Amino acid sequence: MAADGRWPTKCHSGTPWALVWSLKGITWASMNPGSFVPPVNDSTSHRFVTALRRALQALGIALHPAQIARMTDHYRALLEANRRFNLTRITDPAEAAVKHYADSLAPLAWPHRRLPDGLRVLDVGTGAGFPAVPLAIARPGWQVTAVDGTAKKIGFVADCGRRLGLTNLHALHTRVETLPLDGDPFDLISFRAVGKLAECFRLALPYLARAGLVVCWKAATIAPGEFHQALRAARRMGFSSPRCWAYELVGMDSPRRHQLVWAELER
Repeated sequence: MAADGRWPTKCHSGTPWALVWSLKGITWASMNPGSFVPPVNDSTSHRFVTALRRALQALGIALHPAQIARMTDHYRALLEANRRFNLTRITDPAEAAVKHYADSLAPLAWPHRRLPDGLRVLDVGTGAGFPAVPLAIARPGWQVTAVDGTAKKIGFVADCGRRLGLTNLHALHTRVETLPLDGDPFDLISFRAVGKLAECFRLALPYLARAGLVVCWKAATIAPGEFHQALRAARRMGFSSPRCWAYELVGMDSPRRHQLVWAELER
Protein backbone atom coordinates (compact mmCIF):
# COMPACT_ATOMS: atom_id res chain seq x y z
CA MET A 1 0.00 0.00 0.00
CA ALA A 2 1.40 3.36 -1.00
CA ALA A 3 1.76 6.13 1.56
CA ASP A 4 -1.00 8.12 -0.14
CA GLY A 5 -3.48 5.30 0.46
CA ARG A 6 -3.66 4.19 -3.17
CA TRP A 7 -3.42 0.58 -4.22
CA PRO A 8 0.09 -0.23 -5.41
CA THR A 9 1.09 0.23 -9.04
CA LYS A 10 4.33 -1.71 -8.43
CA CYS A 11 5.04 -5.23 -7.26
CA HIS A 12 7.02 -6.05 -4.11
CA SER A 13 10.34 -5.79 -5.96
CA GLY A 14 9.53 -2.23 -6.97
CA THR A 15 9.00 -3.12 -10.61
CA PRO A 16 5.96 -1.41 -12.21
CA TRP A 17 3.13 -3.84 -12.86
CA ALA A 18 3.02 -2.71 -16.51
CA LEU A 19 6.64 -3.83 -16.89
CA VAL A 20 5.85 -7.13 -15.19
CA TRP A 21 3.18 -7.76 -17.81
CA SER A 22 5.71 -6.80 -20.50
CA LEU A 23 8.25 -9.28 -19.14
CA LYS A 24 5.56 -11.96 -19.21
CA GLY A 25 4.97 -11.17 -22.85
CA ILE A 26 1.28 -10.38 -22.51
CA THR A 27 1.17 -6.69 -23.34
CA TRP A 28 -0.51 -5.36 -26.45
CA ALA A 29 2.83 -3.94 -27.57
CA SER A 30 4.42 -7.40 -27.55
CA MET A 31 1.63 -8.62 -29.80
CA ASN A 32 2.00 -5.85 -32.36
CA PRO A 33 5.16 -3.75 -31.97
CA GLY A 34 5.00 -0.16 -33.17
CA SER A 35 1.99 2.08 -32.82
CA PHE A 36 -0.39 1.32 -29.96
CA VAL A 37 -3.45 1.57 -32.18
CA PRO A 38 -3.78 -1.57 -34.33
CA PRO A 39 -4.85 -1.39 -37.96
CA VAL A 40 -8.65 -1.42 -38.13
CA ASN A 41 -10.42 -0.17 -41.23
CA ASP A 42 -12.21 3.17 -41.19
CA SER A 43 -15.60 1.52 -41.66
CA THR A 44 -15.20 -0.46 -38.43
CA SER A 45 -14.20 2.64 -36.44
CA HIS A 46 -17.03 4.66 -37.98
CA ARG A 47 -19.62 2.04 -37.03
CA PHE A 48 -18.23 1.91 -33.50
CA VAL A 49 -18.30 5.69 -33.02
CA THR A 50 -21.76 6.08 -34.58
CA ALA A 51 -23.28 3.40 -32.35
CA LEU A 52 -21.51 4.70 -29.24
CA ARG A 53 -22.66 8.29 -29.78
CA ARG A 54 -26.23 7.16 -30.39
CA ALA A 55 -26.29 5.02 -27.26
CA LEU A 56 -24.76 7.74 -25.08
CA GLN A 57 -27.16 10.34 -26.42
CA ALA A 58 -30.10 8.11 -25.51
CA LEU A 59 -28.71 7.80 -21.98
CA GLY A 60 -28.13 11.55 -21.72
CA ILE A 61 -24.35 11.19 -21.37
CA ALA A 62 -22.13 13.80 -23.05
CA LEU A 63 -18.47 13.05 -23.76
CA HIS A 64 -15.71 15.13 -25.32
CA PRO A 65 -14.56 14.00 -28.79
CA ALA A 66 -11.15 13.15 -27.30
CA GLN A 67 -12.85 10.76 -24.87
CA ILE A 68 -14.72 9.07 -27.72
CA ALA A 69 -11.39 8.75 -29.55
CA ARG A 70 -9.77 7.10 -26.54
CA MET A 71 -12.57 4.57 -26.30
CA THR A 72 -12.19 3.88 -30.01
CA ASP A 73 -8.47 3.28 -29.53
CA HIS A 74 -9.21 0.90 -26.66
CA TYR A 75 -11.73 -0.98 -28.82
CA ARG A 76 -9.23 -1.30 -31.66
CA ALA A 77 -6.60 -2.64 -29.25
CA LEU A 78 -9.21 -5.04 -27.87
CA LEU A 79 -9.86 -6.45 -31.35
CA GLU A 80 -6.17 -7.02 -31.97
CA ALA A 81 -5.50 -8.63 -28.58
CA ASN A 82 -8.61 -10.78 -28.93
CA ARG A 83 -6.96 -12.56 -31.86
CA ARG A 84 -4.24 -13.84 -29.52
CA PHE A 85 -6.29 -14.75 -26.46
CA ASN A 86 -9.92 -14.66 -25.46
CA LEU A 87 -10.93 -11.29 -24.02
CA THR A 88 -14.50 -11.02 -25.28
CA ARG A 89 -17.04 -12.72 -27.53
CA ILE A 90 -18.46 -9.31 -28.52
CA THR A 91 -16.37 -7.90 -31.37
CA ASP A 92 -18.88 -6.38 -33.80
CA PRO A 93 -18.27 -2.59 -33.65
CA ALA A 94 -21.87 -1.52 -33.00
CA GLU A 95 -22.47 -4.34 -30.55
CA ALA A 96 -19.24 -3.66 -28.65
CA ALA A 97 -19.91 0.09 -28.55
CA VAL A 98 -23.30 -0.48 -26.94
CA LYS A 99 -22.84 -3.61 -24.83
CA HIS A 100 -19.37 -2.83 -23.53
CA TYR A 101 -18.74 0.92 -23.58
CA ALA A 102 -22.16 2.59 -23.31
CA ASP A 103 -23.35 -0.01 -20.81
CA SER A 104 -20.25 0.58 -18.67
CA LEU A 105 -21.16 4.27 -18.42
CA ALA A 106 -24.77 3.69 -17.33
CA PRO A 107 -24.11 4.89 -13.74
CA LEU A 108 -23.34 8.34 -15.13
CA ALA A 109 -26.95 8.53 -16.34
CA TRP A 110 -28.60 7.79 -13.01
CA PRO A 111 -31.60 10.09 -12.58
CA HIS A 112 -31.68 9.52 -8.80
CA ARG A 113 -28.12 10.32 -7.84
CA ARG A 114 -25.34 12.44 -9.29
CA LEU A 115 -21.93 10.88 -8.80
CA PRO A 116 -19.45 13.62 -7.81
CA ASP A 117 -15.87 14.13 -8.91
CA GLY A 118 -13.03 12.65 -6.90
CA LEU A 119 -14.51 9.20 -6.31
CA ARG A 120 -12.36 6.17 -5.51
CA VAL A 121 -13.76 3.29 -7.55
CA LEU A 122 -13.03 -0.45 -7.40
CA ASP A 123 -14.07 -2.56 -10.39
CA VAL A 124 -14.28 -6.24 -9.44
CA GLY A 125 -13.74 -8.82 -12.17
CA THR A 126 -12.93 -6.20 -14.79
CA GLY A 127 -12.12 -8.68 -17.57
CA ALA A 128 -10.98 -6.66 -20.60
CA GLY A 129 -11.56 -3.44 -18.65
CA PHE A 130 -15.33 -3.01 -18.35
CA PRO A 131 -16.53 -0.82 -16.77
CA ALA A 132 -13.11 0.36 -15.49
CA VAL A 133 -11.63 1.72 -18.72
CA PRO A 134 -14.72 3.62 -19.97
CA LEU A 135 -15.27 5.08 -16.49
CA ALA A 136 -11.62 6.15 -16.20
CA ILE A 137 -11.85 7.82 -19.62
CA ALA A 138 -15.19 9.53 -18.96
CA ARG A 139 -14.32 10.65 -15.42
CA PRO A 140 -10.63 11.62 -15.24
CA GLY A 141 -11.19 12.96 -11.73
CA TRP A 142 -12.00 9.47 -10.45
CA GLN A 143 -9.34 7.03 -9.28
CA VAL A 144 -10.34 3.67 -10.74
CA THR A 145 -8.79 0.41 -9.55
CA ALA A 146 -9.52 -2.64 -11.70
CA VAL A 147 -8.93 -6.15 -10.37
CA ASP A 148 -9.13 -9.51 -12.10
CA GLY A 149 -7.81 -12.97 -11.37
CA THR A 150 -6.77 -13.67 -14.98
CA ALA A 151 -3.25 -12.42 -15.69
CA LYS A 152 -3.65 -11.93 -19.44
CA LYS A 153 -6.82 -9.88 -19.03
CA ILE A 154 -5.50 -7.58 -16.34
CA GLY A 155 -2.23 -7.31 -18.24
CA PHE A 156 -4.15 -6.01 -21.24
CA VAL A 157 -5.95 -3.47 -19.01
CA ALA A 158 -2.69 -2.30 -17.43
CA ASP A 159 -1.01 -1.90 -20.80
CA CYS A 160 -3.96 -0.03 -22.30
CA GLY A 161 -4.14 2.30 -19.33
CA ARG A 162 -0.47 3.16 -19.64
CA ARG A 163 -0.54 3.66 -23.41
CA LEU A 164 -3.77 5.64 -23.39
CA GLY A 165 -2.35 7.92 -20.71
CA LEU A 166 -4.97 6.98 -18.10
CA THR A 167 -3.03 7.91 -14.99
CA ASN A 168 -6.22 7.47 -12.94
CA LEU A 169 -6.52 3.77 -13.86
CA HIS A 170 -4.76 1.15 -11.70
CA ALA A 171 -4.83 -2.53 -12.70
CA LEU A 172 -4.12 -5.30 -10.19
CA HIS A 173 -3.83 -9.03 -10.83
CA THR A 174 -5.69 -10.40 -7.84
CA ARG A 175 -9.05 -11.61 -6.64
CA VAL A 176 -11.02 -9.14 -4.57
CA GLU A 177 -10.94 -11.49 -1.58
CA THR A 178 -7.16 -11.14 -1.36
CA LEU A 179 -6.93 -7.36 -1.59
CA PRO A 180 -5.19 -5.88 1.47
CA LEU A 181 -7.48 -4.19 3.98
CA ASP A 182 -5.10 -1.40 4.98
CA GLY A 183 -5.83 0.96 2.07
CA ASP A 184 -8.25 3.84 1.86
CA PRO A 185 -11.81 2.57 1.39
CA PHE A 186 -13.61 2.95 -1.90
CA ASP A 187 -16.59 5.21 -2.58
CA LEU A 188 -18.03 2.96 -5.27
CA ILE A 189 -17.48 -0.73 -5.98
CA SER A 190 -18.75 -2.10 -9.28
CA PHE A 191 -19.75 -5.62 -10.26
CA ARG A 192 -20.63 -6.03 -13.92
CA ALA A 193 -22.01 -9.50 -14.64
CA VAL A 194 -20.15 -10.87 -11.61
CA GLY A 195 -22.12 -13.13 -9.29
CA LYS A 196 -25.39 -12.76 -7.45
CA LEU A 197 -26.35 -9.63 -5.58
CA ALA A 198 -25.90 -10.93 -2.03
CA GLU A 199 -22.44 -12.23 -2.88
CA CYS A 200 -21.49 -8.86 -4.40
CA PHE A 201 -22.53 -7.10 -1.19
CA ARG A 202 -20.47 -9.54 0.87
CA LEU A 203 -17.36 -9.09 -1.26
CA ALA A 204 -17.64 -5.30 -1.26
CA LEU A 205 -18.28 -4.80 2.44
CA PRO A 206 -14.64 -4.87 3.74
CA TYR A 207 -13.48 -2.30 1.17
CA LEU A 208 -16.35 0.17 1.08
CA ALA A 209 -16.38 3.59 2.75
CA ARG A 210 -19.33 4.60 4.88
CA ALA A 211 -22.06 5.93 2.56
CA GLY A 212 -20.23 4.19 -0.27
CA LEU A 213 -22.16 2.45 -3.04
CA VAL A 214 -22.18 -1.07 -4.37
CA VAL A 215 -23.33 -1.01 -8.01
CA CYS A 216 -24.29 -4.18 -9.86
CA TRP A 217 -25.14 -4.52 -13.55
CA LYS A 218 -27.99 -6.97 -14.08
CA ALA A 219 -30.27 -8.18 -16.83
CA ALA A 220 -33.74 -6.72 -17.30
CA THR A 221 -35.24 -9.43 -15.08
CA ILE A 222 -33.82 -10.56 -11.75
CA ALA A 223 -35.05 -13.81 -10.23
CA PRO A 224 -37.30 -13.06 -7.21
CA GLY A 225 -35.28 -15.42 -5.06
CA GLU A 226 -32.02 -13.60 -5.81
CA PHE A 227 -33.51 -10.21 -5.00
CA HIS A 228 -35.15 -11.37 -1.75
CA GLN A 229 -31.87 -12.92 -0.68
CA ALA A 230 -30.13 -9.63 -1.48
CA LEU A 231 -32.64 -7.71 0.64
CA ARG A 232 -31.94 -9.92 3.65
CA ALA A 233 -28.17 -9.78 3.13
CA ALA A 234 -28.21 -5.97 2.76
CA ARG A 235 -30.03 -5.48 6.06
CA ARG A 236 -27.72 -7.91 7.84
CA MET A 237 -24.56 -6.20 6.55
CA GLY A 238 -25.67 -2.63 7.17
CA PHE A 239 -26.61 -1.63 3.63
CA SER A 240 -29.68 0.29 2.59
CA SER A 241 -32.37 -1.71 0.82
CA PRO A 242 -31.19 -2.37 -2.75
CA ARG A 243 -32.75 -0.14 -5.40
CA CYS A 244 -33.11 -0.76 -9.12
CA TRP A 245 -32.92 1.52 -12.11
CA ALA A 246 -33.94 0.19 -15.52
CA TYR A 247 -32.41 1.69 -18.64
CA GLU A 248 -32.42 1.00 -22.36
CA LEU A 249 -29.42 0.59 -24.64
CA VAL A 250 -29.92 1.70 -28.23
CA GLY A 251 -27.55 1.74 -31.18
CA MET A 252 -28.06 -1.82 -32.39
CA ASP A 253 -30.79 -3.40 -34.48
CA SER A 254 -33.09 -3.63 -31.46
CA PRO A 255 -32.94 -1.87 -28.05
CA ARG A 256 -31.84 -3.88 -25.02
CA ARG A 257 -33.09 -3.30 -21.50
CA HIS A 258 -30.84 -3.68 -18.46
CA GLN A 259 -30.85 -2.46 -14.89
CA LEU A 260 -28.47 -1.26 -12.24
CA VAL A 261 -28.94 -2.42 -8.68
CA TRP A 262 -27.26 -0.42 -5.96
CA ALA A 263 -27.11 -0.23 -2.19
CA GLU A 264 -25.47 2.28 0.16
CA LEU A 265 -23.42 1.29 3.20
CA GLU A 266 -25.16 2.96 6.14
CA ARG A 267 -22.89 1.98 9.01
